[in-house]
Amino acid sequence: MADLDPVWEVSVEEVKAMLDSKQAFLLLDVREPDEHATARIPGAELVPLGDLPAVLPRLQEHADKPVIAHCHMGGRSLKAAVFL
Repeated sequence: MADLDPVWEVSVEEVKAMLDSKQAFLLLDVREPDEHATARIPGAELVPLGDLPAVLPRLQEHADKPVIAHCHMGGRSLKAAVFL
């Protein structure tokens, strides 16, 4: 896996500020549906990591916006970022 590029990292505070300012970006929740059912960020789109390749064509409509992936511990969101 690629080393984490610091420009890929976005803090919780930065995401909160982006949400509060209604900035245009795509927030991907790459967790599993049962995790999403337990806790979720309003406005985040659930796309489990394993489903990401299949939905990539649909995500192209967001190509002009930043995309932020999130998960529980950071491992899956890093894999999503590398894939994207």
